[in-house]
Order: sequence, then structure tokens, then C-alpha cells
Amino acid sequence: MIKKYLLLSAMAGVVFFSCNTDDDTPRDMDAPVISTAEGRDEIRPRQGERMAATNDHMHVRFSVSDPSGIQQVRIDVHSGFDGHTHGRVAQGFEPLTVSRRIDLNGATFYNQDGHDTDIYWEGENSEIDGTVLAGPYHFGIDATDIHGNVTSYADNNNYSSTFYLERPYAPDMQITNLDGNELDGEPGEALDVQGTVHRRDHQLSSDITFLWVRLVEEDDHDDDDHGHGEDVYERMWGQSTWRQHSNGNWYGGADLPSGASINLAEALAGENAIILPSGDRHYELIIWAEDSNGNVTRRAYEVHAH
Repeated sequence: MIKKYLLLSAMAGVVFFSCNTDDDTPRDMDAPVISTAEGRDEIRPRQGERMAATNDHMHVRFSVSDPSGIQQVRIDVHSGFDGHTHGRVAQGFEPLTVSRRIDLNGATFYNQDGHDTDIYWEGENSEIDGTVLAGPYHFGIDATDIHGNVTSYADNNNYSSTFYLERPYAPDMQITNLDGNELDGEPGEALDVQGTVHRRDHQLSSDITFLWVRLVEEDDHDDDDHGHGEDVYERMWGQSTWRQHSNGNWYGGADLPSGASINLAEALAGENAIILPSGDRHYELIIWAEDSNGNVTRRAYEVHAH
């Protein structure tokens, strides 16, 4: 009888211990949520956003929330000129590189929408010491909560975009036959592109050394110019400072007509004409120009074939 009592007591102790050590609270496995800033309808910089040549800064607007508490938010800006290689940059020029860490110590909500968090590339608040390179840049936000859950590219819950920083010394592009921001064309006919790519009249400007023209189907294009879809049209002139094929050869093509001014109607004529495929379709005409200092100007124009 005593043995039976002791056995029951031991079992009760085990049950009591188990009930007191089990945590019925579900474990938080969710990363923080990155969204628009309060009262805004988009995260900035948005995908494909162009920073005008007259701008000396850009807005950074977003919010982060997590019911368990946010531990840290990180903001990153780095060069998107090439993706795989390191180009040759003229002395005095440098890419915009920004890395910010915001420690929140468990706050459940963070809103960034003030001028004090804007990113500058000129003036006393500039992030760099030299002259900023014009061209494409990657912007990213990631966040970690107090349990170590972190946003990631793999889970598609962080934020990334490519923006284009234009400067008054980088190559200029002027398309003169646009209807709004669109070019119209006839299927099976050559696309009429009137305009120029030219060196600006600025003390820091330099000759154009590379011109890259592509026509891509609108659904397949990639704003980083690393799209995996097949281009409808692609031509190159000169040699790129930044872009390199997977085989190690630098992007390049025929000799440039001029380092000062390229007439697009003449360059895109004859065997270089852009022939629109059959069918009523929408495309994007992407023009990328580099100068000898490493500056890039990249523009995209809608094309409607009908």
C-alpha cells in the first residue's frame, strides 16, 4: 500500500511539473512587416524611380511593424551599375554607398517619413566625400524582431528597389517624338526614334563611351537590366566600363558615331533598325549610355505597336 502511494505521488509530481513547465503560448515565427509610411501610398524610393539631375537628396519613406517587438531595421544603398564586376571610376567620382542601422529595442511600430532621414549626395549632409556617380542604385530595407525573425529575399518579405540617380554632368537623352512617355509604331515596321544622346555642357562631363539600346516585352523586362527574358532587339556601340558578360568579355559593339552627340534616328537605321514584331503589343525601349568617367544615364520609354 505504501509503495502504491509513493508511486502515485511520483506520477502526480511529474504531471504537476509538466503542467508548470509547458508554455502554451505559440512561438512567434513571423518576421516584421515592411509597409508604406503612415499617410503615404508607396514606399520610397519606389522601383524604377528617377532622381532628377537637379536633386541633391532623396526621400526614404516606409514603416515597420511587429506585434512582438522590432529589434532592428537596416537600410542599405549600393551601386547597381554592373551586378557582378567592378568598373573603372575616374578620380574624384565615387558611388553612393549608405548603410544605416536603427535599433528599436522592442518597439512594435516604426515610421520613417522625415527630412532628417533623407539621403543626401551633395552638401554638408552628403553620405560621400567625392562627386557622386550617376547611374542605377539598389536600395534595400530589412528588419529583425526580438525573437530573431528577419525579413529576407528568400521569403519575399523585405523591400528592395532600383532607382536611377541622374546628374547634370552625365550623358543626356532627348527623345523628341514621344506622345506622353510613349512611342507608337506599326507591327512589322521600323520603330521611329527621333532624338539624341549627347555629352552635356558641364565642367565634369566627359565623352560618351558606350551606348546600349534594347527593346523588351513589357511583361518580361527587368528594371535592373538583368532580365532573363529574351530581348526583342539589342544593339551596342563602344565598350562598357561596367557591364561584363558571363564569359568575362566586356559589353561592346560597333564604333560609336561620336563621343559628343549621337543622333538616334541615324544610329537606329538600316541594319540597326528596330523592327517591331507582329501583333498589338506593348514594349519598353531601354537606352543606357556611359561616359568615360563612369557615369551612366538610363531611360525607359513605353512602346505601343498597333
